[in-house]
Amino acid sequence: MIREWLHLFGDDLVNTRSTTWRSLAEQERKLPKAQLLAKYPALMKRPVIEHGGILTLGWSAPVQKQYLGSQGARP
Repeated sequence: MIREWLHLFGDDLVNTRSTTWRSLAEQERKLPKAQLLAKYPALMKRPVIEHGGILTLGWSAPVQKQYLGSQGARP
């Protein structure tokens, strides 16, 4: 799944704002993304939602609107 999701979402799948990412040595950050996510699953941005054959990443306002309609995106 990691390889499929990396193909679909690219570098966006890795949460570079996480404390896990910040605690990694520079050399570890240079590992291939699939290897990095296998070693540190907490680095994966979440949620990955599959619905009706469509995958989405995260819970941003556009994703909320996609699943919840206009009531999903709140100010």
